[in-house]
Amino acid sequence: MRIYLTYCSANKRSDSQMLPARERYISQRILHVEKSAQHEGFPLYIFSGEFGMIAASDNVPWYDHLLQENEVEHMVEKMEKQIPKETTSIVFFSSSPEIDTQLLPYHRVIEKVCMKRSISLEIRIMDFPD
Repeated sequence: MRIYLTYCSANKRSDSQMLPARERYISQRILHVEKSAQHEGFPLYIFSGEFGMIAASDNVPWYDHLLQENEVEHMVEKMEKQIPKETTSIVFFSSSPEIDTQLLPYHRVIEKVCMKRSISLEIRIMDFPD
């Protein structure tokens, strides 16, 4: 199974109740990837710096956490368990980590997880405003 994946957004709806991830995050990037996933018929997952890999339909609370370099190994262990067992391929949509260095830990995690699980990884670097 192929899945589409992108990282979360610092901009979030501040509602106190749980919201589906696709509604919690305020991001043109996530909307773009969701449309692509729907068009191609692949499930969309979002890489949260707090919760790991979550389906776009999963409910999440409001939080504010940017994945840090010292959290990479712990997040690798967490995400190894979260990726659906039938996953054979991940397409990861991202802005350039060379331009936005805060994305480097997210890239390190997904690269390590895919290597450990023998999952094909395609990284699509795109120019996203968020």
